[in-house]
Amino acid sequence: MDTKGLENRLNDIQKKAFEKVFGPLIVMASAGTGKTDVIALRAYNAFLKGIPLEKMLLLTFTNRAAKSMSNRIKEVMGEEGLKIKVSTFHGLCGFILREESRNLSIGRDFIIIDEEDSKNLMKEALAKAGLERKLYYNEEQFVMEYMRLAREYSFTEGKPLNHRKIFLQLVKDRNVSRSVFSFEKILFNSISIYEKLLLDYNLMDFTSLVVGTAKAFEDDKIRNRWRERYEWMELDEVQDTNKIEYKIIKNLYEAHGNIGIFGDIHQTIYEWRGSIPNEILSDFKRNNKDYLELSFKENYRSKKAILHGAESFLGHHREWEEVKLEEKIKVKGFKTKEEEKVYICDEILRMKDKGTNLSLISILCRTNRDGKDIGSFLENKGIPVFMIDKTRFFSRSEIKNALAYLKLMVNPKDILSLKRINKELAEEFLAEKDNGYLDICSFLDVDNYKSKDPYYLLREAFKKNDIVSFDVETTGLDVKSDKVIQIAAVRGGKDGVIQKFERLLKIDESVGDSYKVHKISDAMLFTEGVDPKTGIEDFFEFIGESVLIGHNVNYDISILKENIKYYDISLDIDKNSVYDTLRLVRNVFKDLDSYKLENLHIYLGLNHKPTHNAIDDVITTLELLARLYIKIEENKERRKEVFRKYEDRFYPIARIVGDLKDDLKNNRPKEILHHGLMKSNLLDRYEKSVVEMEKLRELYRIFREYDNLELSALDSLIYLLEVASLGNDSDRLLKMKEQIPVITVHQAKGLEFETVFIYNATDNSFPSGLSSDEKRLKEEKRLFYVAITRPKKTLYITYSIDPEKDGQNKKPSRFIHQIDRKYLDFQ
Repeated sequence: MDTKGLENRLNDIQKKAFEKVFGPLIVMASAGTGKTDVIALRAYNAFLKGIPLEKMLLLTFTNRAAKSMSNRIKEVMGEEGLKIKVSTFHGLCGFILREESRNLSIGRDFIIIDEEDSKNLMKEALAKAGLERKLYYNEEQFVMEYMRLAREYSFTEGKPLNHRKIFLQLVKDRNVSRSVFSFEKILFNSISIYEKLLLDYNLMDFTSLVVGTAKAFEDDKIRNRWRERYEWMELDEVQDTNKIEYKIIKNLYEAHGNIGIFGDIHQTIYEWRGSIPNEILSDFKRNNKDYLELSFKENYRSKKAILHGAESFLGHHREWEEVKLEEKIKVKGFKTKEEEKVYICDEILRMKDKGTNLSLISILCRTNRDGKDIGSFLENKGIPVFMIDKTRFFSRSEIKNALAYLKLMVNPKDILSLKRINKELAEEFLAEKDNGYLDICSFLDVDNYKSKDPYYLLREAFKKNDIVSFDVETTGLDVKSDKVIQIAAVRGGKDGVIQKFERLLKIDESVGDSYKVHKISDAMLFTEGVDPKTGIEDFFEFIGESVLIGHNVNYDISILKENIKYYDISLDIDKNSVYDTLRLVRNVFKDLDSYKLENLHIYLGLNHKPTHNAIDDVITTLELLARLYIKIEENKERRKEVFRKYEDRFYPIARIVGDLKDDLKNNRPKEILHHGLMKSNLLDRYEKSVVEMEKLRELYRIFREYDNLELSALDSLIYLLEVASLGNDSDRLLKMKEQIPVITVHQAKGLEFETVFIYNATDNSFPSGLSSDEKRLKEEKRLFYVAITRPKKTLYITYSIDPEKDGQNKKPSRFIHQIDRKYLDFQ
């Protein structure tokens, strides 16, 4: 497709956005004005003008929106468009942290936890900090918000944490009970405990992803690496962006300035969660003087009455033509809630009789309580509904149970998943004061049950000088696509280094900017390098059956496996026992500030200094192991005692985890999910429950739909687990058939339907009775705007004036009367 063909799809304003490929662009696009089309078409135009697809980054805030954007790009560009990085913001942060795990000394196999798991971990941290009582719901919400703000503070404010300032401001903003003052100091102390728990269990919550990326970008080398990786960006839903998120985005685009930001200020409904679109736009304009700002006005989605009514609601009064009565917004008041629900039910049945697909109809509510009220009523009348509020899909007990073994397989330190499998076992093991440097990983490898000591093979190999410490240098950090250019290893143990191995690999591409890290040039590889296949085979001959070690070794193992596959080498590194010195040193020396090799060299007084040359790093790693060996050897009897104490209860879990790992070599994630359900007897447990079995089937369908066949089975499984943690339940509406979504307006953002009912549109409900001050009332108005712009054809607004406890009648929402009367049909 040529650019002329693309332009024919666009109006004059859209063409200006399409043509503005380079430099800063701001597009304010109200609902239904073709924003997603323009985002996709601009990407194609940028490609035609010389931007490589791999250098493009498109960001949005939900999996549903990212999938929609990817589909639109695929329509425009075909399969080639899949090379563009289209991601949610949190998904991008997770991707960056996995890629940089080696440099950040974090596990690449971390699991992202959802809000419910984060809350449970928070309670554990508070208990460790000294809180003895349970928290009320409002107190829980306060604590979660405080911990997020406190952890972001130094990055958003550029100054050290001011605990008291955040606490008092949050008390004021949230209007919470004074009871929170009783545990203020405990709350402050719990933050470091909570972050250590995340680190110990190799977990990331939503804040960890953002703060971790912001912290990583304080390193010039890391920041510049990602700036160079993406030369062209588009950011959708800018109105949902908060300060720390914008700081990360700014770090990425400010080197080249090629960024288009899209959004709609009138749909700013997440200020309570920190979004600051006006501040962001002001900063953007101040720092990008040559920006072009455009507004998309022409609506391609909604009937005129809805479109013009929404404009009038915003205070935009124009001389529009009259609209037909049947197209007007239908406003209907009732005396009782029962009458209101009966009316909605009757209207839906009437539409159904005319052949309307129920999934094209939606009922929007201000609160989950209202959703449950009308949703349950419709269900009782035999109308199938989709209600998110019943329990977030991925938070349902059967879903979390189904995923527990898969998470443990990916991250064997995930104590939260172990608790779902056997809570009593997990808590009893965690209570051990002296566990001999064991962690739950120690019990999840079936080979450890022979010796009763997970460190047995390491100890024996160290005594025999048969440890191989190895490291690789690469052209980048992408495990899937980058190439190994250096393999270095030393063999040794109790007598230190006794043998060295080093190969430079002559690859068929440039090392590029990775030279700045390892100082290995193209010229060096050309003159000193060997054929990659030969070099890797030489390495395997060197290691033989030795025990392997490495610092954060999972990265080296993963990228070596991908290179083995790329060069079609029939060798398997999994036959060797592997120990990660990063995990070992964390078990042995629990309270160090940093576990990077260069810092451990200082903390522990190691003789050999690490550099970014692989041979230096492997010598340091072997010396580190020598220091760890002393401690491990001292505790061997206590370790065996603890292992014997728990082995019978852990072993069945280890067997299932081991079997699933083996299954993953030849199966995709959906098969692994099914195997896990079978082996853990969960299918037998839930087989008599119609609801729970249907949810498990839906989980299987999600695994099938979202499986990325471009990735290995393991990497795709990691991605699917991220979908489970980061996804919004409204993502599931994409595949829903013959059910009416009964959802909150927040959940409906970004969705569209043929017909929409806004239920219980009364004052103190919509707007919320909690929105007494002007700022909150403005956000409620924007939320109402989102609601009235969801339908394409028909909009109903209903309310009832049930007498309240004080005998006063409810009033219809004040927002109804802010819509120009000529677009309303009061029935």
